[in-house]
Amino acid sequence: FILGEVIDISVDAEDIDNNLEEVRIFIDNIGVIAIEDFPFFYSWDTSKDEVDIGNHEIKAMAIDDLNASSESSITIRIADNSVFADFNADITEISVGESISFSDNSTGFIDTWSWDFGDKKTSDEQNPSHNYELGGIFTIELVVSNDYASDKESKTNYITVKTIPTVITTGPSDIQSISAIIGGNITNNGYSEIIDRGVFFGATENPVTEGTKIQSGTGEGQFSTTLNDLSINTTYYYQAFATNSEGTSYGSTESFTTDDGLPEVTTKNATNIKAKSAISGGEITNDGSFTITSRGICWSENPLPTINDNHTVDGVGLGTYESNLENLELNTRYYVRAYATNANGIAYGNKINFLTDDGQVVLNTSEVFNIGDESAQCNVEIVDDGGWIIVERGICWDTSSTHIVPCQPIPYVGDEDSFTSNLTGLYELFKIYVRSYIINELGETYYGNTVNFYTTGTVTDYDGNSYKAIRLGEQSWMAENLRSKHYYDGTPLVDGTGVGDIYEDITTKYYFYYNDNPGYLEDGYGLLYTWAAVMNGETSSDNIPSGVQGVCPTGWHVPSDAEWKELEMYLGMSRLEADGESYRGTDEAFKMKTQYGWAEDGNGSNESGFSGLPAGNRNAYGSYYSEGGRSTGYWTSTSYDSEFVWCRILAYCWDQISRGHTPQSQGLSIRCTKDQ
Repeated sequence: FILGEVIDISVDAEDIDNNLEEVRIFIDNIGVIAIEDFPFFYSWDTSKDEVDIGNHEIKAMAIDDLNASSESSITIRIADNSVFADFNADITEISVGESISFSDNSTGFIDTWSWDFGDKKTSDEQNPSHNYELGGIFTIELVVSNDYASDKESKTNYITVKTIPTVITTGPSDIQSISAIIGGNITNNGYSEIIDRGVFFGATENPVTEGTKIQSGTGEGQFSTTLNDLSINTTYYYQAFATNSEGTSYGSTESFTTDDGLPEVTTKNATNIKAKSAISGGEITNDGSFTITSRGICWSENPLPTINDNHTVDGVGLGTYESNLENLELNTRYYVRAYATNANGIAYGNKINFLTDDGQVVLNTSEVFNIGDESAQCNVEIVDDGGWIIVERGICWDTSSTHIVPCQPIPYVGDEDSFTSNLTGLYELFKIYVRSYIINELGETYYGNTVNFYTTGTVTDYDGNSYKAIRLGEQSWMAENLRSKHYYDGTPLVDGTGVGDIYEDITTKYYFYYNDNPGYLEDGYGLLYTWAAVMNGETSSDNIPSGVQGVCPTGWHVPSDAEWKELEMYLGMSRLEADGESYRGTDEAFKMKTQYGWAEDGNGSNESGFSGLPAGNRNAYGSYYSEGGRSTGYWTSTSYDSEFVWCRILAYCWDQISRGHTPQSQGLSIRCTKDQ
C-alpha cells in the first residue's frame, strides 16, 4: 500500500451457537474499533494518522457470549507516496526542423507525465520526442504526479535551436558627391556566433549577385562602412548581410544617389545698407568634396543674379565670408545671391533683396547751451544719414543768417549719430547762427536746421570791476548792477554816505551803499546813484540808443525809457502794455528776477539771464527801502519832467515790471547797455 491510501479491512467471523458478541480490530496491537454486528469492516485512512512507512500487523479478535475468543492477523507494507521529477535530452543544440528525444528519469510511483518544450508545445508521454520549428533558446519543464504527490523539474535555457541571423539594412547617411556611409544592424544572431557581416553594394538593383562585397567584422549589433571614390550624381544599391553557422541572411535592398558635386552655399542678409553701398556675404557649408576655387556674391536689379552680373571675388575655401557691394544706385532694389565655384561648376545660395537708401539726409540742430563770451555747446542728432557713408560730421557757425559768408566748420571726432559739439572762437555779444552738417563719401555736404543764440560778454569799468554782459533781443545789457565810483575818464563820484536829506540837491553826483553799508556791495547789489551821477551832465534822451554815456564804461551807455520798452517787449509785453505805467505785462519781471534773495517766495526764474537782485533804493530824504529783499529800481536817461525821471521797479510781490517816475535825487541802481 502507498502512504495516504485508505485501506479497507474486512473480517469474517462466526460462532457455532450463533452467540458472537463482537469483533475487535487491532493495528500494531492497538485497538482501533469493536464491531458488534455484521459486517465487520473498518477503513484505515493512512493520510490522517501518523503512519510510519514499513510493515504493519492487522489483527482481528472475535469474542462470544461466554467470553471465549479467537483471533487472526495479517501483515501489510505501506510504501512512500513521494515522486521526484528528472529528465535529460539526447542532444541540447540543434538546428531548426530537427528533433530531440527526451528521457524520463523520475522516481516514485508515477501516474502522469506533463512536458512543456518552451515553444508553446506540450506532451503527456513518458519519453517523448519533439521537433522544433523555430529557432531560439528554450526552457524545458517536466511535471510528474500520482494521486498523492507531484514534482516539477525545470531546466532553464536547456535547448538551443539555431537559425540564420536577422539583419536590417541601415543608412544611408552623410551622402556626399563621392562618398557615403551605409551599414546594417544584426538584431538577432540566430543563436549562433556571427562569423561574417557587411554589405553588398553596386550600381545595379541586385547588389548581392552583381555588386561588391564589403566585410565589416563579426558579432551582432550595428555596423557601418564608408564608401569612397564614388561617382557624382550616381544611384547606388546596397544590402546588409550576416552569416553564422546556419547560413547567411540579408536585409532589404536600399539605395542612394550621390550629390552633384557642387558646393552648398547660403547667402547672408544684407547689412549696413547705405545709399551707394551695402554689405552681404555667404557661408559655404559643403565644398561638394572638391576644392572651392572662388567665392563671392553677385547682384542685379534682375531677380536672379549670376556671376555675369556685378559680383565680388572673396577668396577660396569653406567657411563664412563678407562681401562689399559698391557703386549702387539711390533708392533701388537689388537682388543678391552668394556663389561658390569648384571643379564641378558654380552653385548659388538663396536669394535676398534690399532697397538702397534714398540719400535724403535729416539732421537736427538742437538748442545751444553753456553759452559763454566766446564759446558754447550744441547737441546734434543725425536723424537719417540718407544711407551715405559719413566721412565727417560736426557743426558750423557764422554771424549771417543767410550763410553767404562761408560758415566756420567744427568737425566732431567720433562716429555717434547723437553728439555734442563745442563751439569756440566766437565773438562777444554777437548773434551766432549754428547748423549741423555731414560730408559723405562723395565729398557732398548736407546741412541741418539753423538755430541762433547770443554770446555773453564782459565789461570792465575804470575801477577795474568786471561785469557779465548778455544779449537780449537786439540789445546787449549788463547782467549786474554798476558799482563804479569813477567815470570812464577817472573823475571820481561823490560818496554820499551819511549826507542825509538831499531833496533839493539835484546836481551833486552821489553814489551810495545800500543802508550806508559797504557789505551790500560785496553781496552783488552794486551801488545806488543819483540821476545827476548817472547822467554826468548830459541832457535827457529817449532815443534808441540814448547816446548818454554818463556813468557807464566806455562803449556803453545809460538806457533810455524807449530802450527799456524794447527790452520789455522782447520779454513778452505788447507795445500797448509797454507804453503804460505802473505794473504792466504778464511775467516779464519773473523772467528778470534771480532765483534767490527775494522776500516771501518772490524769486523769479531768471530765464532772461538779467539777474535782477533786490538791491533796494534810497529816497531823497536819506531813508533806504527794500530791507529783506523786497524791491529794486533802475534809472533811465529819460526825464519825466523838470523834477522827475522815468524808472523801472521790480518787486517781490509782482511778476510784472513797474514803469514810473521818481525824483532826480533818489538813489537807484543802473544797468548799462552796449552802444550799437
